Amino acid sequence: MPIQDLRAIPADATLEADVCVVGSGPAGATVALELANGNSKVIVVESGGLQRDTEVDQLNEIENTGWPRIMDQWLVRNRMLGGTSNTWAARCAPFDEIDYQARDWVAHS
Repeated sequence: MPIQDLRAIPADATLEADVCVVGSGPAGATVALELANGNSKVIVVESGGLQRDTEVDQLNEIENTGWPRIMDQWLVRNRMLGGTSNTWAARCAPFDEIDYQARDWVAHS
C-alpha cells in the first residue's frame, strides 16, 4: 500500500477510489486495510504527515464557550499518520471477558 504525500499531488488532479477513509488512526487504518484486502480501491485522507507539524496541530484549536479545555490536545488527538496511536505509542491490549458482558449500569451493553 503506497504512502503518498498529497501535498505533492497537483491541486487539479483527480483521485479515484471505491472508498475514502478519513483519518489514519487505529480505526481508520484498520477499516482501510480490511477494505483494501477485499479488493476495494481505498484512499486514506489524513490532515497531517509522517511527523508532527505545529502548523497542522493548530487545526485542533477551538473557540471554547463552555467548560474550559485545559488538557494539551496532543494527549488526545494527533493529526499525523497513525492518529492518536502516536500518543499511546501504538500499545494495544486484548479485551477482557467483562468487556463482552452485559452490565446493568452500561446502557445497551
